[in-house]
Amino acid sequence: VGAYPESLINFRGDLITALMKCGYKVCALADNEDKSNYNVVKMFGDNFLSYPVQRNSMNPISDLKTLVSLYRIYRNKMPDVVLAYTIKPVIWSGLALFMLRKVRYYPLITGLGYAFQSGGVFRKILTSVTSLFYKISLFRAEKVIFQNPDNMQEFINRKIVSEKKSCFVLGSGVNTNYFEYKPIPS
Repeated sequence: VGAYPESLINFRGDLITALMKCGYKVCALADNEDKSNYNVVKMFGDNFLSYPVQRNSMNPISDLKTLVSLYRIYRNKMPDVVLAYTIKPVIWSGLALFMLRKVRYYPLITGLGYAFQSGGVFRKILTSVTSLFYKISLFRAEKVIFQNPDNMQEFINRKIVSEKKSCFVLGSGVNTNYFEYKPIPS
């Protein structure tokens, strides 16, 4: 479960393809409201479902629609495992799965983002609220996967997740057959 269809292809496409080759049935979820992302539909076909998510919005009505939509999808599909990444898919998937006890949940924390950057009073409130949502949504996760050891430590220090439940991976990897190597410009 991601936010953008393009990120499913660029960052999770190889994982999804490998899982499907191993015989697993995979359903990819992202926002594709305008139906313009032909590549996603082409790559995943009937294994792609769209759900509404506004990644950069703090609109509670929009977020409630995301939560309800994910809950309905999970209740109807009853997946064995859910892997969600980026803040909104992680938080809303965790909350949507709260009552669906048989579904195993593995959130992937790819970064902390805007909510955890230092700032004034508003940013402190946002960080506190986001931390609370994370803590609730990660409660029943089997493992929480981090791509940055500092982010993992931040979650542990804030008591969002325990060290025992946390694990670290060295990023998503890069398919060098798809993405061409180019040196960093001077």
